[in-house]
Amino acid sequence: MNHPALTSTDLKKLSVAVQNWYRHYHLPLDETISSHVCAAAIAIYQDGAISIDDISRLLIARVPPGQVSAKMPQTLQ
Repeated sequence: MNHPALTSTDLKKLSVAVQNWYRHYHLPLDETISSHVCAAAIAIYQDGAISIDDISRLLIARVPPGQVSAKMPQTLQ
């Protein structure tokens, strides 16, 4: 399915939602984890969740930290 390009407003919403995910799980910022969480946030947004609260809530419910860290190379864990 083709999705329109994300606008700067869209990117700001996604950024805040990802920051909320980090705050909820009390995790330090990590580039590898961020790429997985950002990809999940974009997918959630493209599925129709458009508010920061909805994206944040769905990210927290769908992307537990253990799931993301399991995808990281062993040398980074």
